Amino acid sequence: MRLRDFIAQNRAELKECISRAMNYVPKEASCYCPLNGTNHYHNDIYKLDTEELRLWILSDEGLYRWARSEGCNI
Repeated sequence: MRLRDFIAQNRAELKECISRAMNYVPKEASCYCPLNGTNHYHNDIYKLDTEELRLWILSDEGLYRWARSEGCNI
């Protein structure tokens, strides 16, 4: 399977995983919301195109292993 095919088949799940990672705010960081000082998530929505998803898969070990386990040739 090509990486492009893997992304097409799993686009929604990939976007969800990446958005969750990008929206995490540790308690040590400051933010603009009332939950400042606690571990929490924001609900920002990111528009990720195929190239950005490809770069995430290539640089994130968990996403890389998921793609490989699905038979993706990387």
